[in-house]
Amino acid sequence: MSLDDRDLTHLSLRGIAVYVARSAHRLRPLLVLPEEERQAGQYLAELDRAIEDAEAIATLELSEFAGLGERLRHDVAHSRLVSHIPLQTAASTIATAIARSCATTEAVIKGNAQTALSYAQFSLRATEEAARLAHVEVTVLSALRNDYVRLQAETIIAFPELGEPIDPGPLWAHGAPDWWV
Repeated sequence: MSLDDRDLTHLSLRGIAVYVARSAHRLRPLLVLPEEERQAGQYLAELDRAIEDAEAIATLELSEFAGLGERLRHDVAHSRLVSHIPLQTAASTIATAIARSCATTEAVIKGNAQTALSYAQFSLRATEEAARLAHVEVTVLSALRNDYVRLQAETIIAFPELGEPIDPGPLWAHGAPDWWV
């Protein structure tokens, strides 16, 4: 079953944002920037923060969204910069997945349900492709299946509603794979 086979509308907007942020988080260690890229360390730190910000929507109350929205606008801009660096295909696809996961969360915060759904679907296609290119498809897709089932079980109000704060659980339910650091 591919990620496209899942109906994201069975999740709340918050669940969708968390789902794609966690998919990007799992791939982030595989993103290696070229050594000649002067700002590689800064870019990677920005991406790590972007993923952390995108995942934060899981537990924040609505009143806390304003500050997160400001950070995400910055995160989306920086993650798009990284996705334009000449990279190998897998790394470029990972950067795209991260950028779209941040854009998904930003759209959720703005209340743009259809835009969030569109960005989420794009992010998940990039995640699936990046996992395939990096030869970690089985591990990543298995973890995402677990996420989907868990998030769907916690969903009381589904798309296009925001939903309540949720506990997405550990990133790797059965322990992190050897390649993930």
